[in-house]
Amino acid sequence: MQKLFVLFSFFVLISVLAASIRVLRDPFRSRATPSGNPGNDQEQGQSVPGHRPYVVDVTAYGAKGDSVTDDTSAIQKAINAACSSKAYGSGQIYFPAGYYLVSQKQTPTPVTVPDLSIPVGCSGLHFYGGGNDNRRSWPQFAQAPQAVIQAVPGPSPNGSPIFLLEHSGMPGVTQGGQQSRFENLAINGFNEAVWVLSAVNDRFKNCALSVRTSGLADNTALKITDTFWFYFTDGSLQTSSTAVPVALFTGENYSYGTSPSVGLVTFRDVITTGGPFFYDQRQSTSNQPGNFVFDNVTMEEAGSANPFLYIKCETGSVCNLWGPLLALNDSVSDGNQGAPFLEISGFNLIDAHLVNAQTNDGHAIQVDGTARVYNCSISGGLTSNRNAVTMWGKTVSGCTQTNGDGGIDTVGPTSYENNNDYNTFFTDVEGNESKFSGLPLRAAKAGDNNISVAVDPLMGLLSGPGDPTGGYDTSFARTGAQKQSLSLAQADAPSSLAADTTLGGSLNLGTFHVTTIAHQLGSQEQVYCSAGCYVRPGQSVKISGNSNAAFNTEVTVQAVQNSQFWTFVTPGTPGDGTGGTIPASYFYLVEANLTAATCPASTATGPSQEIAVTPTRGHQTARLTWSQSSGTDIAGYCVWRGTTYPLGENAYFYVPGGGATSFTDTGGAGTAGAPSLVNNTFPKNPQYVFGLEGQGFTSRNMVGHVTLKAGKSTITFSPAWRSTPACMTNDQTAAGTSKAIPTTTTLTIVGGAVDVVDYVCFGNPQ
Repeated sequence: MQKLFVLFSFFVLISVLAASIRVLRDPFRSRATPSGNPGNDQEQGQSVPGHRPYVVDVTAYGAKGDSVTDDTSAIQKAINAACSSKAYGSGQIYFPAGYYLVSQKQTPTPVTVPDLSIPVGCSGLHFYGGGNDNRRSWPQFAQAPQAVIQAVPGPSPNGSPIFLLEHSGMPGVTQGGQQSRFENLAINGFNEAVWVLSAVNDRFKNCALSVRTSGLADNTALKITDTFWFYFTDGSLQTSSTAVPVALFTGENYSYGTSPSVGLVTFRDVITTGGPFFYDQRQSTSNQPGNFVFDNVTMEEAGSANPFLYIKCETGSVCNLWGPLLALNDSVSDGNQGAPFLEISGFNLIDAHLVNAQTNDGHAIQVDGTARVYNCSISGGLTSNRNAVTMWGKTVSGCTQTNGDGGIDTVGPTSYENNNDYNTFFTDVEGNESKFSGLPLRAAKAGDNNISVAVDPLMGLLSGPGDPTGGYDTSFARTGAQKQSLSLAQADAPSSLAADTTLGGSLNLGTFHVTTIAHQLGSQEQVYCSAGCYVRPGQSVKISGNSNAAFNTEVTVQAVQNSQFWTFVTPGTPGDGTGGTIPASYFYLVEANLTAATCPASTATGPSQEIAVTPTRGHQTARLTWSQSSGTDIAGYCVWRGTTYPLGENAYFYVPGGGATSFTDTGGAGTAGAPSLVNNTFPKNPQYVFGLEGQGFTSRNMVGHVTLKAGKSTITFSPAWRSTPACMTNDQTAAGTSKAIPTTTTLTIVGGAVDVVDYVCFGNPQ
């Protein structure tokens, strides 16, 4: 029996070795054959626990990868084989090192028919490429190993992608591809490389997607529509024009009932060249798109004023909230001078958190129109990269952010961003008014007397009504050992500034020269000026002489990145134009003044909002009106006129009288000078100073509590006050009404016969 067992064991061992030798002799045994027959071991190769799925080699189906042969049909056969539910189930599609050409679909084929189709019902595929030393026409930042798939346009190419991934479980879809993976591939499309349409959990790793500039709709390397859970890591995205977004996210509504929004998207360790990431909400949605993560994403060679991420709700659509957004260590390395990291229009931004988001002298966040920001934090970055602003460049509420000198600034809450009550200039001033590195804490609703609250290391506790350019009109600060100072505003800034032009006058008719107008995103046009076109958002501008006749009309300035780059939205067909001119504008602001006949460098009130006026031939007079300031001792108003925006005003006119509310500028020279733009509206020398003994103007008896005898009590001040203090009393009993009678050396309190009285005295160094 023992011998039989040994013989049986030896036979089993020989059988196992023989099987192993057969496998070693055919290392691709588990791959499918060109006929679609899996071979003699078909049943062992099925998707059974413990077995690898079949690897379908595209060259086994006739693909050459030689950059000459049209490999479309061969690759399609390989995809069909991998998706054959009877033979293989879902599997892996392998592209050995090579350069595979596929034919672009031609018009009038619908764009929903991709160059390479994934059959409906097929999901979970794994497309991956082998090493490649042929870098011809690769995207600039492609990273080996990557096999190349290149679309060949043909005579009449349409806008189809090379791959279209859809949720095949929905009725009416034409493609599969959900939950597929793409790895080690360079996919060079004509109009689009990849389009993900309502397919969840698709992943790209070490892939380089690129497209040429086609001029067709939705030209982009990667388009994601109505999709959730998408991941793109360790790769690159490239377009050949800064007007073509590297990735386009669209909220639409297809006939089979997709959810019109995109969310739960991650980009990590990615390099891009070309246009921005662009989220385009094309129809109304009650959903909240967002939950995007950008981690270590670098925008290289952008070359224009595009933001890193542009979020837009199209005109006519109803949109609410967009977010969350997490941006970690992302940067714009080249170009994009003055453009923000994130620009949002039509949505309210919620839960946006930016950490070391670097731009090229642009702000961290720019909100256009009536958009608001809720629960936003900005950490690190260069000075300008820390700010969240409107398209006017004014601070918005809803964000906490770091400041250059350390610490956290908070602007909130979010109930008054767009009513012009929060706008603040930050400037160097003298004396007790320090430079603000940070922003105010807004802790009240618009119209309250203390809407602005801040703590400054030099000026102490600040508060104020949040006027258009200041915000603070009261300071209570420690100004020395045992000494506090109180500064109060003497007047409010003028408000409701309005201006128009009228007949006559001699204001010069200046002209700014437009270099080019370039189509950016959607209907947005970017204007490039040779030496600066000084405009402001909301201003109407007449363009003349452009090579694109559609642009020779009056447009409304949408946003201003800097004087050379600004945008408008074209009502017609977007496009490009070369050259042209726009008329130059004059800019005005008004300050109240406590000094007669002159305008000092630092006035007692902050300035009004700025307004623009564009004179035309025969109408070369600017007529200004404003609401007068409230306060005491107003002697007149300073009207500042400039020819550049936002700063650089170069002349002023003095208007006498505290009740003055208008001025007509006929073009006179004025007095050379610049406005102070002081954000603090209280005097640099405090009106009141409080302290304890030993300061020369205080006393140890500053605060006290006495019981009157025969209706009177006298306190001796030691040391004596420098000047007679102001004293107040408060009766603790109903025995009578008390009264304080101070001198520099004594305080006499009179009242009821046995009245109990609290008192306090304040010194006034003036």
